[in-house]
Order: sequence, then structure tokens, then C-alpha cells
Amino acid sequence: MIKIVLLCSSLFIFLWGCTSHDTLTQASQSEIQEFCKGNPKRIAVIGATSQIKGTEWENHLIAHGISNILSQALCDTGNFVLVESNSEVQEKLQKMIDSHWTERKAYSEQEADSIAKDLGCDAVAYAKVKSFSTNRARLVGPFAGATTTVVVEVEVNLKPCGKSTWQSVGVGKAKTNTVGMLFQVNQGKIYFDDTNVGKATKQALLNAVDALPIPTKNT
Repeated sequence: MIKIVLLCSSLFIFLWGCTSHDTLTQASQSEIQEFCKGNPKRIAVIGATSQIKGTEWENHLIAHGISNILSQALCDTGNFVLVESNSEVQEKLQKMIDSHWTERKAYSEQEADSIAKDLGCDAVAYAKVKSFSTNRARLVGPFAGATTTVVVEVEVNLKPCGKSTWQSVGVGKAKTNTVGMLFQVNQGKIYFDDTNVGKATKQALLNAVDALPIPTKNT
């Protein structure tokens, strides 16, 4: 059984898209509030997939960047800590993230629970890039140029071990007057803050985490 929170686009500012989201039923909210009680729960982000076609979204480094951003965002709520890992666990996670991105295959709830138990987690999380679009508009005036808007929609799945999967959707937007908007690899890494698609993807992830019905313990 999957419970879904939809996060809808509502307001656009110069670099970041801001969004609002619907609330879950009281019963659904109370279930996850109960799970989050007490000490922070151990979590591992086990991958990301993409529904976007095109070579610019094929690089597996994108999945690792998404996983890192999602890990930090979940921990920043104060409800989670990353599971303690050694070199063996790190290698397992790296392989899972790579294969999850390449195969574009969703985890079943049984698979997610099995991975959580194997890693010693209370919960696992993963993301899916649902849509990506660009719009280039030419401004009016003798010295006006063109403005490009990038919009990315991301789904976040949070799976507490033995419980239902919780989903939320976030939308991120970025706007620029320059042409540098796609992911770029620099020294074997992709820096999400360096391009508009990276900025939009990061904001979509943050908005999706914000939409999850979990308490914010950090202020």
C-alpha cells in the first residue's frame, strides 16, 4: 500500500521554485509521526531512477548526486541519521545506486525491507525524476536577451522497515539568462549548484522531503 502526497507548484522566484503540498489524512499522519518518535532512525538512501529520455540524463553520477542531496535533506529534519557504514556497506550502496539508475527499476516493498534489514536500517529512501522541461523566452527591448526556465519534478519514496511506503512529489525551478543549464562533469563529479538543471533538481528534492508528513525536530 502506497500513500501519496502531491506537492504542487505554486510560486516561482528568480533561482528557486517554491511549492506547496496537500496534507495526508490524520490517520496517515499519526502513523508516521509515531514512527519518528524517539531517537533519530537509521536510514540509507539506496538509489534514484529517471523517467527522462535523453543522453543528458544517463550519467550514473547524477544518481549519486541525487542520493547525497536526499540523504542530507532527510537528516536535516532531525528524524534520521545515516546508517553506520564500513567499506563493505559503502560498496553495496554504490552498486545499488548504479544499478537502480541504469535499470530504471523501482524497488518493491519486499526488496526495500530486505535491503533495510541487510544494512541494519530502520528505513530506506530512494528518488525518481519524473519530468524535466525547459522553456526559452526572448525578452522585449533593444538590449533584451533570452531567459531559460528549467523545471524538474522529483518523487521521493520513504520506506520504514515493515511499514508502508510514503511518497511525496516536489517541483523545482531555475531561471537563467545564460545557456549553461545541463549537468556537467567536473573531475569525476557532478556539482548540482553549478547548473540550472542541478539547482532545479536539488530544490525539487528539498521540496519533496518538506512534503513528507514527518516532524521537523531541527530548528
